Amino acid sequence: MVSLPAMLGGEDFSAFARCAPATYIFIGSGSNGNDYPHHHPKFGLDENSFTIALQMMIDVAKNSARFRKN
Repeated sequence: MVSLPAMLGGEDFSAFARCAPATYIFIGSGSNGNDYPHHHPKFGLDENSFTIALQMMIDVAKNSARFRKN
């Protein structure tokens, strides 16, 4: 895990975050030496990152009940 400087991730996120508790996360996909941007035809993706991302989302879902207000 690495810390990144604050950046605008999506223009709709702040609207959603006003309605419900929210967190915005970036999930790295590994470049394997391929540094092309997302919408470039040569963009590469390490599909092993899917397993890590899925496990994180499962953990968030399992633990989210303790953060909800009753």
